[in-house]
Amino acid sequence: MKFLVFILLFVLSGCATVFTGVSDEITFTSKPDNAEVYVDHEKLGITPLIIDIDRELHDSDITFKLDKCDDANYKLVRIFNKWSLANITVWPAWVVDALTGALMKPKFTTYHSDFECIEETQ
Repeated sequence: MKFLVFILLFVLSGCATVFTGVSDEITFTSKPDNAEVYVDHEKLGITPLIIDIDRELHDSDITFKLDKCDDANYKLVRIFNKWSLANITVWPAWVVDALTGALMKPKFTTYHSDFECIEETQ
């Protein structure tokens, strides 16, 4: 019975999910500090900012906003997580990794923006 439970848990657990998790710590910095950080139009906080972001299968839009400055836009690009290849013989594990987002991982874990601000004329 214990062996059957072990096999079932093994089959239903994705390797990338187990070994690399379902979120990543991403660092956002800017010069000057205190820029608002948005990911997919949702405000996450103010720079400097270190936050866990859930893994997903698609890329995300990052926007840095600072008063009197042009917005800075980037892509949070996701690449294939090689740990998923360990699922090669167990197809349900591919499904688990896809559903948890662990099938992909961020290409970069640090994003920085140097702002070019508009100076006011008096």
